Amino acid sequence: MKCAWKRFNYFMLVAVVAVWAFGSGAGVSEAAKYKLVVGSGGGNIGAPIHVAKVKGYFAQEDLAIEHKIFSSGAAMVEALAAGGVELGHSGDLPFVSLAAANVPACIIAQNGQDKDYLEIFVGKDLGMTKPTDFYGKKVGLRFASAAHILWINFIERYKLDAKKIRVVNLTPNDLIAAYKNKDVDGGVVWYPHLTTAEQVRPTHFAHSQLLNKFGKMAKSANIHLSFTLISARKAALKNKPDAMKAYMRAMLKSYRFMNDSGNRAEFLSILGKAYKMSTPAMKPILDNTFYRLEITDEMVNAEQAVADSMKRVGRKLKRTPNMREFVYTDLLKSVAKDLAKTEGACKL
Repeated sequence: MKCAWKRFNYFMLVAVVAVWAFGSGAGVSEAAKYKLVVGSGGGNIGAPIHVAKVKGYFAQEDLAIEHKIFSSGAAMVEALAAGGVELGHSGDLPFVSLAAANVPACIIAQNGQDKDYLEIFVGKDLGMTKPTDFYGKKVGLRFASAAHILWINFIERYKLDAKKIRVVNLTPNDLIAAYKNKDVDGGVVWYPHLTTAEQVRPTHFAHSQLLNKFGKMAKSANIHLSFTLISARKAALKNKPDAMKAYMRAMLKSYRFMNDSGNRAEFLSILGKAYKMSTPAMKPILDNTFYRLEITDEMVNAEQAVADSMKRVGRKLKRTPNMREFVYTDLLKSVAKDLAKTEGACKL
């Protein structure tokens, strides 16, 4: 554990740099009854936080938050482990990595579920109509990422010979540049990079997490359930129970707002300003995300599947965690009992 914590402290430096580079919310108000330091990773993961700030939901709960925005979910959870934030929103893979190191933190709710947030894409000019058309092609993706898990599940689902496909390790930005220059035939990545891929080259989305899109009509084909998570340090759950309840009540208001179709235009506007993106660029991101504040067996099982897949994509873990042991349901039950639809086993 000493080595693990040294690694967390090192990454905390990276996280601090990320906060400096990508900005943070206003400092914590001294007037509020409750105070929390909250983090969020990249993409639209922090959407409910931005909504709560703009709509005044935190203020209604007499809660002041210091919102630290990180360049990635990995940087956010490293800060969570090192105590730089008390709770945060991230993708599932970064949290699973920390669970493998047995960090003192728990999943307290699902932040959202990705629908078609990840896609396997190819150049339209290649005329690919079936999975075996990948033979002889060059595909780019980020190794040991959610994109890598999707790709391996795709290979297994369609019983493809992986040796017949060249896969190269590229960051999302490098992947798009290589795709534009036709140095790769396609790739696996997430929004907003998928929007950029369409802009630099005529693109066919061949397969998502839930759909096979090779033919004229998309077919249901679930190859990777992916969730974003809200997690918290055990110390915050034990020492600041009222502040944590206030946070979850504010989140409930955010989720109700986000899931009301009548608020769609305002929701897009809030996120467009927060992420400095146009409404057309934000729309596909929101279209491919289900925002649900809940804890379900489906989510817990999906996290276990991610944990079981880590070694397959090159992540070196000391152990494969039992993810139910990192799920804490009491907090969500205390503010909305019906949303905690299964039991967790995280002990404070």
